[in-house]
Amino acid sequence: MRRLNMKRHNWIPGCLAAMVALLVACSTDTPTAPVQVPSTPTPAINAFILSITVSPESVEVGSPTPATVTVKATHRDTGENVANGTSVVVSTTLGEFSESGSGLTSVAAAVDRGKANVFFYAGAVIGTASLRAELSGSVGRADVAIMGIPPDPVAPFITSLSPSTGPASGGQSVTLNGTRFSEPMRVRFGGKLATVRSVTDTQVRVTTPAANPEIFPLIPCVINGIAGSKKGPASVDVRVEIDGIPEAELSEAYTYIPSDITCFLDVV
Repeated sequence: MRRLNMKRHNWIPGCLAAMVALLVACSTDTPTAPVQVPSTPTPAINAFILSITVSPESVEVGSPTPATVTVKATHRDTGENVANGTSVVVSTTLGEFSESGSGLTSVAAAVDRGKANVFFYAGAVIGTASLRAELSGSVGRADVAIMGIPPDPVAPFITSLSPSTGPASGGQSVTLNGTRFSEPMRVRFGGKLATVRSVTDTQVRVTTPAANPEIFPLIPCVINGIAGSKKGPASVDVRVEIDGIPEAELSEAYTYIPSDITCFLDVV
């Protein structure tokens, strides 16, 4: 009988031990295995139902009284209210939120017992305001009618001119001081158009036009003891015109000085 050489098979136990150690190291039951942290699921788009109601359904343009916009928010799958404190964003194409004159066209409102409320102000433009409520991709919409006659725009106001006198030939630089000036605008001296050079909210710089010759009054004068008359200064109204806004006028605000003040004998 032939004997087996056992030395040739000593490697077998070693390989088995290595395989067992490798399997143990790869097991997820070891203390050093990574822990999988469950992630919070992101709400699916259109996971909520948002409905908007407005009371009253129409508002007067320029009214200081707001309408109440109510957004109701529920889960689409269960019909339950969304959690208190959930933020809903409400926006509009006309008007504003929170308070009159705020200029806010988008606000965030917190849900309380399934509803979020915001105040809507009409502003100064007639039309239809499109309201939009948004929560995690879910959207609700409604319209509000803004009705009525818009308030009259506020007219500019002229307080003074500097200088307030100039030659009958015109061509003098004059600054109009006041409020609510804006471009484009026209400035008239005694009905004649001046050349507007620059405009700010409180100042307008112009170049005066020539005066109409017939505006100068005749005033008494004496030549060698004989009564005569000559042209005297003439004051004209200054008017500011801005399209769509009432005119502003300062009466007899600018005085033209005649270039010819020769004294002529009165003709009998």
